[in-house]
Amino acid sequence: MRAELDGRVAHLYGLTEDEFKHILSTFPLVDQKVKDDALQAFRDLARPEGDPEVVRLVRGGESQRVEFKSSMRVPVEGSAPSKELTATLEGVIIKEIAAFLNAEGGTLLIGVDDAGRGLGLVPDYASSPNIKDRDGFERHLRGLVDVALGKTVAASLKVTFGGLDSKEICRVDIPAGDQEAFVQVTDRSGQKRHALYVRSGNKAEEIPGGPEQTKYVRKRWKWYS
Repeated sequence: MRAELDGRVAHLYGLTEDEFKHILSTFPLVDQKVKDDALQAFRDLARPEGDPEVVRLVRGGESQRVEFKSSMRVPVEGSAPSKELTATLEGVIIKEIAAFLNAEGGTLLIGVDDAGRGLGLVPDYASSPNIKDRDGFERHLRGLVDVALGKTVAASLKVTFGGLDSKEICRVDIPAGDQEAFVQVTDRSGQKRHALYVRSGNKAEEIPGGPEQTKYVRKRWKWYS
């Protein structure tokens, strides 16, 4: 609460982040963690800036129709990059796209953290010589979707790039699918299976096979009943 109050006061005075950092540095007797928490609160309370439509989506937060992902291929929390981790992150993107297809459709913003801050796509661009810019990023993304969900789905996506907090981010608009989209996953025993994910609130959830899945499919795509 103290950190949030300090952050709000700094915003009320119209301070920039650098000015607030300087002010915090002038209190040598204040514990560094207190200063760090106040600065983080200041950042969390900052209004997003960028393309108006992207800002509108970010201000609304994650929801049934909107999802944020920090990256497509590169971990942002400090984990060492690896082929396995890259494959896992790409798999998450596919799962989210499938979940929107199997529900009402929606928008996936890549390069945006859970708090709605723009992180950008530079790490993903640098992850492969074949990506390196927005054109390569879009080709790679559509290629992943093509392999996992099919060419028709890949072609149905609307992929655009916009600005958020002075960073370039990727916006993927996904239509509601005209048939169910299954994602191939590997369980703990190493067995591969096909999973049905749907958007439920602000996250993707799997509907297990059996009567529950059949009921959802019949309700969602009425011609199956």
